[in-house]
Amino acid sequence: MNHDTTTRTPFWQVQAVFDPDGGGSDFAYTIGLGERGMHELHAWARPTHGLDVGADYKLSSQDLCHLLNEFAWEWLDGRLQVGDTRSVDLDDGLARMQISVGAPVPKRECDAFGAQGPLVVPLRWSLHRSAIESDPGIVAGSECLWRERIATLRATSLRVAAIGGDRAPVTFETTQVYGPLTPWVLAVANALAGVPAAALASRLADGEVGRPSQAQVAVQSVARSVGRVGAVEAAHDLSHQVERIVTRRGSWRTSLGREARRLGISRRELEPVVAYDLHLALFACLGAAVVEDVIEPWRISQVRQLWTPYVDFATG
Repeated sequence: MNHDTTTRTPFWQVQAVFDPDGGGSDFAYTIGLGERGMHELHAWARPTHGLDVGADYKLSSQDLCHLLNEFAWEWLDGRLQVGDTRSVDLDDGLARMQISVGAPVPKRECDAFGAQGPLVVPLRWSLHRSAIESDPGIVAGSECLWRERIATLRATSLRVAAIGGDRAPVTFETTQVYGPLTPWVLAVANALAGVPAAALASRLADGEVGRPSQAQVAVQSVARSVGRVGAVEAAHDLSHQVERIVTRRGSWRTSLGREARRLGISRRELEPVVAYDLHLALFACLGAAVVEDVIEPWRISQVRQLWTPYVDFATG
């Protein structure tokens, strides 16, 4: 999300609220603008109107915080009024949100119970991005290359579980669950599941690999351009399957305990943080594998930082 910077320090807070059911109805609102006699501002994480409902798109709590802080300064300075509209680029221009400043509404309508005063001003928005195209399949003549890469990855990976028919005959039909590169995606999933638990726990506990949020955004955008949105969503479910395989190992729990002692915290404190980062890293890698034939190579390298010391992705 792109924003103007300011040297002023907000005197208010932004309260982010997560949907406990995981349905994406997250939102955030300011607390403190009422001290200056202004209504608090409120924004939902998903579009409130428009043709694109954003089923596969959601602003992060950090995005919402930046957005509300930026608009709060304009609101306080008198540069923003009810009825105004703004266009904000998202994800380095890959998408755009069209925002309209709504009339004040009772805060209970937005679940903004901590807001000062009885009313909040909603920032309603629509999402604009490229349309979902049809899948053209992999480039004609590249089948041999992909067969070779799949065979190499299968041969060099420790097979700890049968994941989705990862040894099934290699075909490249676009109707497969993970798109035309389904055999490659399954081979990657099996390879990730076989990475040593101790190595993963150590690198994730130390925060050696950053969260691949920008790479995931690029994957979603590319997936729309080649009709593989559903395939990327399926890869998200696959990442949960691989995560369960990794985290149910005794060696994973033992390694987490060792890393927690090294860091001077309890395993109970460390485990949810590491598990969350593990899931993000798995989904980023598997999602990128779905569109590996069309996404920029440097994006692929970005999402494989955690895995390349242990997995031969046969890129050469």
